[in-house]
Amino acid sequence: KGYKYPAQEIETIWKEVLLYQFHDILPGSSIKRVYDESLERYKILEEEVSVLLSKAYEALGVTCPTVFNTLAWNRCEWIKHNDQWFKVMVPSMGYSPLVSKSDSSTLTMKAETNLLENDKLKVTFNEDGSIKSIFDKENGREAIAPGAAANKLAVYYDDGDAWDISIQYPQRPAGSFVLERTEATVDGPKAELVQTYSYGSSRIEQRISLTHGSRRLDFATKVDWQENSKMLRVSFPVNVSALDATCGIQFGSIKRPVFPNTSLDMAKNEVCAHKWVDMSEPGYGVALLNDCKYGHYVHENVLDLNLLRSTDYPGINADRGLHEFTYSLYPHAGDHIAGNVVREAYELNMPLRVVLPQADTQIQQDSVSLVEVDRKNIIVETVKKAEDSDSVIIRLYECDGMSTTANLKFGIAPKKIVPVDLMENEIGEAEEYSNSASLSFKPFEILTLKLTF
Repeated sequence: KGYKYPAQEIETIWKEVLLYQFHDILPGSSIKRVYDESLERYKILEEEVSVLLSKAYEALGVTCPTVFNTLAWNRCEWIKHNDQWFKVMVPSMGYSPLVSKSDSSTLTMKAETNLLENDKLKVTFNEDGSIKSIFDKENGREAIAPGAAANKLAVYYDDGDAWDISIQYPQRPAGSFVLERTEATVDGPKAELVQTYSYGSSRIEQRISLTHGSRRLDFATKVDWQENSKMLRVSFPVNVSALDATCGIQFGSIKRPVFPNTSLDMAKNEVCAHKWVDMSEPGYGVALLNDCKYGHYVHENVLDLNLLRSTDYPGINADRGLHEFTYSLYPHAGDHIAGNVVREAYELNMPLRVVLPQADTQIQQDSVSLVEVDRKNIIVETVKKAEDSDSVIIRLYECDGMSTTANLKFGIAPKKIVPVDLMENEIGEAEEYSNSASLSFKPFEILTLKLTF
């Protein structure tokens, strides 16, 4: 349609983003001036990306409110638009029109100051706002350890520097945020508690929600963090017995012990994970998902997440200010593979996007899909223009650690497909295809394809 791919603009933005991802600024061990400047630049870069997105959507000729899905599987979810709820089915890496609102009046959702419930889970709360029980109605299983309190917003003394966390911090509790107010609402398919907490000079507003048909308990959190030499953490003692936990990392996962039997295990007191951590028995498990928090303490049956710190070296007043993030608890049958933990974590991080038409039109349009994969353990991680041509690069990986043959179906039939390496050099013979292709993956293998149309 005459749209020119903004390759140069994307490269310029991406290189500056990478500048702010180097080894000191990323973990929080730069001085204050670095963060003040990079936050201001991030804001400008985000605005530039928004402009590029708007131009791309305009070129697609959206003629009615349309839902976009950037993940490589079909998604059926509830969306609220213009104060109305819609149950949408959006195809893999594609879009679908937002046609008519869905009737949510018959859904059995409950929200009280000490209770949230949908068709999958029943969550009860203690008087201090922490969670007393998460009963899995579908599997007849309690997800929280008996007598334990989950989602406790605990504060610890943290008088070290930005590089290290003392292994003794659990023995030095400073207190916890105190619940001031709770509001319960049911809005169509969503049951929600809004909890307001305070500690010292800091405040937290947390929206805890369940959506009909979903097993995910979301904690959308806003924090005004004004503490000195403190660390904010949240923990979930789960009703699961396991020797290790599975941690999501880029292009796969890794298992880590939950009992420190050796000096090497003790050195893993605080471990990193990207979108998720899961602890499972053969028949049941619980995953802790997040959209931007990567420091975890996983010990015995506890899934613990590091939310904020406030060190004074090397930069003063580190992390003071306003923060927004979401983490989720996801009980499931089976292990992390059977429970579709990887997909659930991706969906938390990449929500569906509603795009409105540029002009005041309401013309019905068809659903469109770019690419679809028939195996749950194959993730399409990247779609981009090739660096040296107008071909399209699609990068996929196997996420569950098993050999797999997967079939790809393309919404637009390519003339040819060539395997390439990560530098986009051709490493195999070009093959002619219609609108599908078959690929074989080894465990955790990354495959990159160059498609010419």
